[in-house]
Amino acid sequence: MATILQEEAYKKPKDRSQLKGHILLDNYSDDEHVVYRDKKNKIIQMGIRGSVTDNNFKDFIVDLELAVKKVFPNLNTPLADARIKRGNDIYKRLRRNYPNHKISISGHSLGSGIAETILYKNRKDKNLRGYGFNGWFGEIPFGTKPDSRFKEYSSFDPITSIRRGFGELKENIKKGLSDSKNQKILAGGAAIGYTGKRIIDKVYADKAAGLTEQIEASNNILTPLVEIYGKFKRASKRLNRARNRGRMGAMADVESTAELEANVNRLREELLEAGSRYAGGDISINDIRKEIRMVYPVWNPMTDLDPEADIGDIGESIGMDNIRPSAAIDVNTAQTVEEAALELDKFKYLRFLGYTAAAAASLVYLLPKLHSSGQFVPVNDIRIKNKNKS
Repeated sequence: MATILQEEAYKKPKDRSQLKGHILLDNYSDDEHVVYRDKKNKIIQMGIRGSVTDNNFKDFIVDLELAVKKVFPNLNTPLADARIKRGNDIYKRLRRNYPNHKISISGHSLGSGIAETILYKNRKDKNLRGYGFNGWFGEIPFGTKPDSRFKEYSSFDPITSIRRGFGELKENIKKGLSDSKNQKILAGGAAIGYTGKRIIDKVYADKAAGLTEQIEASNNILTPLVEIYGKFKRASKRLNRARNRGRMGAMADVESTAELEANVNRLREELLEAGSRYAGGDISINDIRKEIRMVYPVWNPMTDLDPEADIGDIGESIGMDNIRPSAAIDVNTAQTVEEAALELDKFKYLRFLGYTAAAAASLVYLLPKLHSSGQFVPVNDIRIKNKNKS
């Protein structure tokens, strides 16, 4: 009977079933409570609803208040106090109007905690019984002796297991995993999480591949530019030294100076040509220097390399840790390597958020189903198919 009550309590009043041998007491029932009377056996059956989401999540605030109040007994918990008072007031009315009846109160989750609290508040009533399923915290002080009038049943439920000891939780997990119903629920949750992860990985892999290809394309264009720029700067420095020696009256080698000038001019043309390929249009040597400095901020072309050094030596001399991607990606876009790297980092973060969302979706599917799996199938379902009240 208790399993039927806690299930009927979740229904809207107009959708509740009639029970064989029982009368649905509408004047005691509401959205949170359902009350039946077995006139023949003089038993009142009261069911208390657990938490739902269609009341602006007030029930979940009640859950939180009751959990926190376990640690801080003097905490003001207005919603929890009001919810418990409504249930207790119905009990008092029932006891006043049906003094010779036994009263049984049942609930699931939050409903179980409230049922237990009502029994605690009415400890002198020997004709009061209670049943809970995957129960949440009630307003019961720590150290209170367990009430023999209240029976609680628990299943493989991650939500309410936090209020039970490790030993009982371990046993519930064993029982839960052996239950085919729970196995299907876990399989469904795992499928949701895994599918979400696969979709996220695919989207991320496609985007990351494109960005990585762009960055590599930029580096392939920038690499020869760095090499030519280094040679140009060193050749220009040697030419300036030769000219300075001539101005100072030294025996300058005119033919050697001419060769240096020709080499500098040749390298300048190569540098500008490589720069135009890199930028997709005309670019000055000063702008080339700025672009290179953005990528290789610590590289000194005068001291870090020998005149004959190749580009492989550049990477070794400046160290990969000193490279800060920031130059243009390729000749077809104005996007920078830095922007691409930032976008890649953004997608890594979005991938993490996606994983979190997939896990959350899995839990949103799993937890309510495992939590409600405590609503056991009644051994004897006495509900009447038609809902006409008698």
